[in-house]
Amino acid sequence: MKRRWITGLAVLAVLGGTGFIGSTTITTEQELDDDIARLHDPEKEISALERLIKFSGIFLYETSMVYVTDDHKMDNLRRKARKALRDRRDPDIVGIALKHEDRDVRFWGVMSFEIIHGQRDPWKRLVPQLKAVAVKDTDSNIRSEAIRRLRYYDTDFIRDLRTRTTESSPWVLMNLFSFDSGKPELRMEFYHQAVIYLSQDDPNIRKRWLTYLHNNASLNSTAEMWRIESDPRLIAELKDIEASGSPKERELATKTINALSERKQEWTQQDAAEQPSTAGELKK
Repeated sequence: MKRRWITGLAVLAVLGGTGFIGSTTITTEQELDDDIARLHDPEKEISALERLIKFSGIFLYETSMVYVTDDHKMDNLRRKARKALRDRRDPDIVGIALKHEDRDVRFWGVMSFEIIHGQRDPWKRLVPQLKAVAVKDTDSNIRSEAIRRLRYYDTDFIRDLRTRTTESSPWVLMNLFSFDSGKPELRMEFYHQAVIYLSQDDPNIRKRWLTYLHNNASLNSTAEMWRIESDPRLIAELKDIEASGSPKERELATKTINALSERKQEWTQQDAAEQPSTAGELKK
């Protein structure tokens, strides 16, 4: 089991940047137990739900990756809160969470939506609500996760949404178009989307995509994970921005082109090394 000290900005991005380690509204085990008890009181469950979600922070989404801070006592209390929330999870409370005004509560609601085969029937009544979240929520991470879960419930809706979406977030579009780094045809579709949004008039959309491409292509781990390649259409659009964009856009475009060039060389060498030796085959 992996252990990780919470220092990365990736966690901050996933949780929206609001108390990603966890709030300090609960300081003792007795306070925690009181809030857990309130989860089962219809008049108090919503306020208790919000407090426990805020308190748990990133520990809510701890799986095979174990997060650790300097305060091991609080770490254990946050895990206890996470268990209480998981035990309380059902369609009724998740339905309430999906409509909650607080971003972190809605995120928990989406992340708690059942996707396991054979256990989805009780959750189908919430699918219309999840569709609304996928299209209308103001948070791109929530929209992205809602789309990912809807792929288990209504593929026709996903196909239709692809044809009419006004979505511009790279992460949301990765889920919407079922991006798979191991399938060239799906990578090509994603690059096609990237070219569309890099050519938008809205500077905020262009910057969002430039930042996404630069951040992922510049790091060996994420570049390999997403297999971001030097697609000719993508490079052409980046060169246009490099020539005519704002100073910040030109800087990001140049760095991204350089990073993609380095990745291309690495993958070309890697692919060549994986090919069987022709000379060796002839000798046989």
